Amino acid sequence: MISLSDADKELLKKCIGEKLLKINGLIHYFDKEPRFDSPQKLELFFSGLKRSIIFRCSSDGESITISENPMEEIDLGEYGEDKIVDLSFLSSINDCYNNIVSDVFLIYSDLEKTYIGVKFSFIEDSNLIIANVGDDLYMFETATLPHEKEECISHISMKNN
Repeated sequence: MISLSDADKELLKKCIGEKLLKINGLIHYFDKEPRFDSPQKLELFFSGLKRSIIFRCSSDGESITISENPMEEIDLGEYGEDKIVDLSFLSSINDCYNNIVSDVFLIYSDLEKTYIGVKFSFIEDSNLIIANVGDDLYMFETATLPHEKEECISHISMKNN
């Protein structure tokens, strides 16, 4: 099990009250076809923060982590390539852009005993969840994950912690 560090949690807390400006994804392309449904990494940019926040799946295959390393495009030869793509065109997350974060929640799986994701709640009644689901990174614009009951998932607010 890999856990989010105290520094990671403090960085996430700093997002509260800030505006989401942009989301980049490290997207795998195979035969020139992109896989937008499951990015390798996600990079979020917020007003008022000096650095972006890069999410990726942890090496344990269950948890989510914040990466210190910048995203880099990679040519994988016959296996395709990973490219950095501005995801602002995705209608599924459109309501989150230029919206102010009202709270950030750590998503904890009691079944896995680790943090599997992060939820950003926005003033304009929208949500963005970034979660590790089966060792793949996904984005959801919902208040809850589809499998919360089975995973015994809880949302831990960063606002008052």
